[in-house]
Parts: sequence; structure tokens; C-alpha cells
Amino acid sequence: MERKIRKLNIQVLVIFTLLFASISLFPTNQNSVSAQYFPRFDVYTFEETQVIGWSWPLGEEVTLTIDDPKNGVGVDYTATSTVIVYADFPEDTSAEFSLEDLPFDLESGQLYTMSHGDVTKVHEMRYITIDKVDHVNDTVAGFADVGQEVIINIYNNEILPLRKAVADEEGYWEVDFSIPQNGEEVYDLHPGEGAHAMVYDDDGDGTGAKFRIPNPVVYARANDDQIEGWDWPIGDMVTIFVDDPATTPNPDYTKEVLVEIVEGDPHSFLFYTDNYDLKPGDIITAFVDAAVYGPFTKTLEVSNVMITELDLEADIVYGIAEPEQSLEALAFDGFGWYWRYVTADIEGNWFADFSVPCMQEGDDFTIDLRHGIWIDSLVPDDDGDATLYGFNIDNSDEFLPWTQVNNDGFGNSENMQIPSLATFKGYLYAGVWQLHDGHEYAEVWRTNGTSWQMVDHRDTNACAAMIEFKGYLYCGSWKFGDDQGKIWRTADGQNWIEDVNYSSNEINTFKVFNNILFASTWGSEGVGNDIWFSKDGVNWNLSISGGFGDPANLGAPASDIFHGKLYWGTYNIDTGGQIWRTDGNNYELVMEGGFGNSENSGVTALATFDGYLYATTSDSISIEVWRSADGENWDKAFDLQMYAYPLGDDLINGMEVFDGYLYIVIQNDMTGLEVWRTATGTEWIQVSFGGFEDNNNGWSYWDNAITSYKGQLYIGTNNFETGGEVWTFLTIE
Repeated sequence: MERKIRKLNIQVLVIFTLLFASISLFPTNQNSVSAQYFPRFDVYTFEETQVIGWSWPLGEEVTLTIDDPKNGVGVDYTATSTVIVYADFPEDTSAEFSLEDLPFDLESGQLYTMSHGDVTKVHEMRYITIDKVDHVNDTVAGFADVGQEVIINIYNNEILPLRKAVADEEGYWEVDFSIPQNGEEVYDLHPGEGAHAMVYDDDGDGTGAKFRIPNPVVYARANDDQIEGWDWPIGDMVTIFVDDPATTPNPDYTKEVLVEIVEGDPHSFLFYTDNYDLKPGDIITAFVDAAVYGPFTKTLEVSNVMITELDLEADIVYGIAEPEQSLEALAFDGFGWYWRYVTADIEGNWFADFSVPCMQEGDDFTIDLRHGIWIDSLVPDDDGDATLYGFNIDNSDEFLPWTQVNNDGFGNSENMQIPSLATFKGYLYAGVWQLHDGHEYAEVWRTNGTSWQMVDHRDTNACAAMIEFKGYLYCGSWKFGDDQGKIWRTADGQNWIEDVNYSSNEINTFKVFNNILFASTWGSEGVGNDIWFSKDGVNWNLSISGGFGDPANLGAPASDIFHGKLYWGTYNIDTGGQIWRTDGNNYELVMEGGFGNSENSGVTALATFDGYLYATTSDSISIEVWRSADGENWDKAFDLQMYAYPLGDDLINGMEVFDGYLYIVIQNDMTGLEVWRTATGTEWIQVSFGGFEDNNNGWSYWDNAITSYKGQLYIGTNNFETGGEVWTFLTIE
């Protein structure tokens, strides 16, 4: 049979980055990472192309250069990397370089140099391909330079099966793991295993081709008449048969699908069975004879599994399956999966409780089941195929009729945030943060309920807070370069002046108390925030500084008046948010430590409603609402876990009392901000989801961008794609 040498022609599905330490092939210090080292490096040439340096001194910086002779004499690429302990083999070190964005193609003959101090290693990239991986007969074959020794390692958690071959006069090589070799025992290749084929120079540096044997599975969703495949060989045609054993035709349904890489879609394939009704008892068979990886056949009998009921208050999913069937129940919030492993009873009934963590690894998080959450159930067979039944939770019949009242960004996508809303002399005003050519600006727009007009544009960092005080409308800004925050005002809504004697930190929020205007600021680490006050709006004095005596209080975004006192909620990343109150002169700490959880770093909003003072907190995965009848003793009124895993930044939320309800606007960076409300303080209903049908509306800026105007509630959003938006709904009995 004629063999045609093909260079770099394999279609390889790389699911995981398979890294292999230097074990037994070349001398290394196997006992510990120490100053004595025998450095070398490998060049990997397929999809996740990279260079890994092995056994270089820990913590040092090594340099990689590449010289492509086609580009003439001289180095074409230089990079550095710090040597770390290799995670998969802690006895060795690694320095890793990605080659994904090189300005030239990887080809044999290129010169790679890795150096540190007086040690320099040079390797000329060799020619190596993988052309056939036969997992049935346990053979691997490809091409290399004539006479080149090829070493193949299979990555296995327990052993590293190894075979060697020498490329023949045509460059062809082949290894057979079903035959013992040099003390290596017989080994059965398994789908899902990774491996590499390496060729080395005389100095121990190598060129390698990684591969992974696909481990294909087929899933069926009878409730959607849907069949999907995962991890099938890319570029090959898969044939799917569906047979109903109770009918004469065999099969009852046939379809061929080509496995392609589709951006944003991890499936190998996904389709609906046209006019065929997929049902329990059907037998699905999927077959492929892959060009590189050979034949695969998967068979699934569709199971009887169904979700029958949801208890959104208790966060419990109910369903049916075969009696005593083990299955998995899942929920997905856009950021992570929540798992529950359950077993149906002798009548086939099962339930999964997502309100309490479970003991099994992977399902120790809780989640509030609510609108937009995907819930699923899965019954696996013995080799990884599965029947699923799932859907998105939809309680949109409880949603309010929201409508947008401005054009995105007021017609300019650079108006990305609307951090403040306020009413003044019959108009609704919106403060804007604009980013133009890397420079920040502030704008103010207003409407009488019919159309919007820009009434201010200035060279400062946003109108982040607005308030009416003694016949003027005030704007406060964030920091602007080296400048501090600014305050400016208008008496008629159109002519604005900066006659305010204020020069301090950026403005967080305003509040009027006892006919005095107060302003909280954002502070810097180690300094803390300030509270300023003014009796005339022009001359400002410090009320309290230094983060209320705690420099970790970096801001006070929350404020309200309750029982004749002014309350402030702080943002404290060290010990958790705090609540302070004042009579205008003296300050008193009434809550600290984030209500007993230091992860609640911010008290993000305060609101007085139905005889209680309410406070919201947030961390990076959840929000809590607490309430107090006296401002000192607090009880939890609402707890909403947003995400499975911490996202890094704390969630921003704000509260507003309107028309007999307490509203909370909650940040959701995946599906868009959410709006919830309560009439009792303890029973909450979601009344908006998905950022008003635009997931780019991720959040509203604390309380500053929530207000009421002419009998309607208004919310301003931040939208970094199309520009900030203003939304409202009409109150309907």
C-alpha cells in the first residue's frame, strides 16, 4: 500500500491541555525541586500550541526565543516566563509559553532557544504527525523524519504506558500497545485518554504532537424531541438511528450530521427529530467511522424521566422516573451548575432540594430557583449516554409591564452609564457617565414625560449623584484624573454653575436631613471615606472623616432617615459592612461585621418601609435583606443566592419605596439586572428579569438611579454595549 507523507494534517480535538512531565525519559531530580537541575524543554505543535520548559530553577525567569529561517537571520519572537511548580507533578518545575498568537506558522526547522543565566538550550523543531489512532486495535501511527525515534506516552492517572518506534524509509511509524515492548505490559487504549508522540534531539529537548481519543456520548430529550452529541470526532459524519421496538420499521428515524466546530456551541451536534415523537423506550444508535480515530458506536435507550412540579418558595424540584432509579437533578444560573444526586422511590417519585447544601462533592452550593433559571434532570446509562428532561423556569405572568423611555445612551452608545435620577421642578433628570476617546465626561438630560433634552455637558467624571435642595438641583461627580470630586448645581435645570466650595473625594451619594445637605464620598484604602455637610449648598464642612474611624470603610453608598436619625451603610472589605447613625452631630455604630458575615462587605442600600428600616448587603454570589424595628436589632427578611461561584466583585443593588411596595434592584452580570418587590417585607416576588430583555443592562448604580416621577417608578441602567437606559412601568390595579 502506498503511503503518502502528510505534514501537520491531523484533525485533533483538543478538549484538555495535556501536559506531561519528564518522567524516566531524561535525568531529572525526582526527589524534590532544588537548586540542582537538568533543564530542558519541549515544543508542542498542534492546536493548543505551546513550549514548556522542564526542571529550570524555581521562581526564576527564563527566556524563549524563536528564529524562523524563512524570515532571514535573526530572532523573530521573544518571551519570558517565571518558573513554577508543575501542578500535575510537584517534584518538577515548569515554565510555560503559549504559541497561539505567533506572527508566523509553526514549521519544522525553526530554532527554539531557552535560557536562564549561563544555561542555554537550543532545539530545532522536528517533523512529527499523528495520522491514525485505532482505539479498537490499540495502535497509533504517523510520520516523522526517516530514521527518527518516536516515543509515545499515554496519559493515565495510574501509569504512563510507553511505546517506541523508528520511522521507516518513508517516514512512517507505528506502535502497538496490544503487544508488550521493553518490559512495558499490554495496554488497552480507552476513549477519553490523552497522549503525546515525541521526538527528541541529542540534548533531551523535544518536539511533540498531542492528541486525545474522543469519548463520544449521545443525549436525548424526549420532552423536546431533541438529540445531542458531545465529543464526537470533528470533521466526520455521524449517522443516528432511532428505533421504536413496538413498531415494524427498523429504524423509525435516520439522520446524518457532520461534526463541526461552531463558535459558542460546545456540542458536537444538536438537532430535533422533525416529525418523529421521541419517547421512553426508543433505542438511539449513533455511529461514526472516523478518519483518524476509527469507529465508534453508542446506543441509548430513552428513559422515563420527567420534572412534574416546582416549589419556587422552597426551592424544590419534583419529578418521576423508573422505580428506584438513580438520577441527577441540575440547575444553571448562567454562571455555574448546581447538582443534586437523588433516587426515585419504589413508586418512581423523586425530589431535589436546592435550598440546602448536600454532602457530595459538586453540589454543596444552594440556589434560589426563580425566573430564568434552567432546571434539568439526567438519567445516565452505563457508558455515559443519558436521557434528560429540562426547561427554563418562567413566571413571567407575575412581571410588571416595563417600558423604556429613552433611546439607548440618549442616542450615543458612549453614554454608557446612567448612575443617577432625580426629579426637580416638574422634570425627571438623568445623570450620565460618558466615555469618549478614553476621556470621561458628564451629561445631564431631562424630560417632562414626552421627550428628552440635554441640559448639561461638562469635562468631569459623570453626574454620579443628584438631589434637590433649597431650590437647586445638585450633581456630584466621581474623581477626575488627579482632581477630586466636584459638585455643581442649577436653579432652573438648564443653567449650571460650579459656585460650590467643595474639593474632596468623589461623591458617593447625597441625603437631606434636618434641612441640611449631606454627601458621602468614596475613600482610598488606608484612609476611609468622609461624610460632608452643607447648610446652604455652597459652603461644605466635614461631618466625620476616616471611614467613621475605620479606614477600611471605603464608602457609604446607603443612606436613609429612620426614627429621627440619619443612617449610613458602609462598604468594608476587611470585616464586612457597617451601619452608623447620627443626630447630625454625634455618630453611633449600630451594626458591624456584615450582619455576622464578613463576606457581606457592603451595606448597599437602606430604606424605611412599613415601620422597619431595611438594609441590603452583598458579596460576590448573593444578596441579603435585613430589617430592624429600632435600628439596632436586626432580622433577615430575604436571602437570594445569585451565582454558584464567587465572581470577584460584590453585587450592587438599590432599594426604593413606591406605591405600597419595597423594591430592590439587583445586579446580574449574566442575564441582566433583576427587580423584586414586597408588600410585607418578608414575601418577595420577582417582577423583572433579564435586564429588561437586554442582558447588557447588568446593574443600576446603588439607590442613586432609582426614583419615582408622576406616579411611576423609574430605573436607570448601565449598558456598556449600546448605552445606558431608563425604564419605567405604569401602576395597574
